[in-house]
Amino acid sequence: EDGIRDQPRSRGLGDVYKRQINIPDEIFLINQIRVVNQYWVLLGFQSDLSWGQAILEFKKNKKKGYDFKNLSSFVAPL
Repeated sequence: EDGIRDQPRSRGLGDVYKRQINIPDEIFLINQIRVVNQYWVLLGFQSDLSWGQAILEFKKNKKKGYDFKNLSSFVAPL
């Protein structure tokens, strides 16, 4: 799976935290999660060569979990 999942459904924040984000020739690990407000979460991630951030919108779903939508993200060299 490449990049941050931008699909209508997700298995929850724990799933996002545990998953590695793959970009060609680099593997990113999520190293920071901050709940900004009742709608958004900010993720920080880093590899040996680059770092980045993503802001995700989250909503509670009917299965007692959360759905996530990627609002914005970027990757920059270290």
